[in-house]
Amino acid sequence: MKSTVAVALSGGTDSAVAALVLKSAGHSVTGIHLILNRDARSYAQRDRAEEIARGIDLPFHVYDATDAFASLVIEPTRSEYLAGRTPNPCVRCNRLVKFGLLVQYALSQGASLVATGHYARTGQREGRSVLMRAMDQHADQSYFLYAVQRGVLDRLVFPLGSKPRRDVRAMAGDHGIEAAPSQDICFDVRSGGKPSTGNIVDQEGNVIGRHQGLQSFTIGQRRGLGISTGTPQYVVRIHVQSNEVVVGSAADLSCREAEIRDENWQAGPPKSPEQQVMAQVRYRARPVPAHVFTGRGRTRVVFDEAQSAVAPGQSLVLYDGDVVLGGGTIEAAFARNAQ
Repeated sequence: MKSTVAVALSGGTDSAVAALVLKSAGHSVTGIHLILNRDARSYAQRDRAEEIARGIDLPFHVYDATDAFASLVIEPTRSEYLAGRTPNPCVRCNRLVKFGLLVQYALSQGASLVATGHYARTGQREGRSVLMRAMDQHADQSYFLYAVQRGVLDRLVFPLGSKPRRDVRAMAGDHGIEAAPSQDICFDVRSGGKPSTGNIVDQEGNVIGRHQGLQSFTIGQRRGLGISTGTPQYVVRIHVQSNEVVVGSAADLSCREAEIRDENWQAGPPKSPEQQVMAQVRYRARPVPAHVFTGRGRTRVVFDEAQSAVAPGQSLVLYDGDVVLGGGTIEAAFARNAQ
């Protein structure tokens, strides 16, 4: 059945090919470009998106979400860094802006579906829409989409989800679409706030250096510490109250359990702790078997094998095969199972 589809045209190659695929299939397609910042780079992206729409012969609209992006994404992200955490602004932006405000705008303009160039799929499970990994596992972006509200999934289309990335690049070339990346980093995520200098300490609390602000560090970081101990040192903890960065060895980063908050269950949580799921603690991390325990107001994920550098503030996403069950924000990580 042919539909009226609004495609979020970023100015990058993937969203351009997504629009091309839909139009070639006979759908009525409109391009919408989302502005997140009012600067030269953003306006260049807008101009490129408009050029792509013109080349594919699409109606083109611009939705300015700059103020909302600042309040919903930029300010909370900077606050998290100042609190010694490592936030995931793309997850927050996807939930609240791209698949929140932009979807609302597109539907208000008469679209019945909204498409993007993300490498992911949707499917059906127990009578409701679910998010799934892309067929091209190396390009899969479902990790960034776990927080999208369940009700929105019914309105989403991911035309590239079943295509290898190499085929997408070839299709772009065949239609004269010049390869160009989307704007991955939309703002200086660690700027803002007043830096507060403090100590870098070892596991015993001995001062071995100074830092220029907690927002410059994340769990697992090795480079840029400004210290020399003769052996590789990694950030293993960030103490906000004492304004200290704690460093240690790679072994000190080992984690067997994480606690998550702000959970979003798209396909529903595991039916019992006995159900084995696959857990992914970072975008490029290898998913590992895990078990999920809920109770006393918290959700714990216990990994079958130790994970390294599990950073509070990052996203932990849970899968059942290719289906995204859901996930949450990492609140704490533990070296061994907590009781």
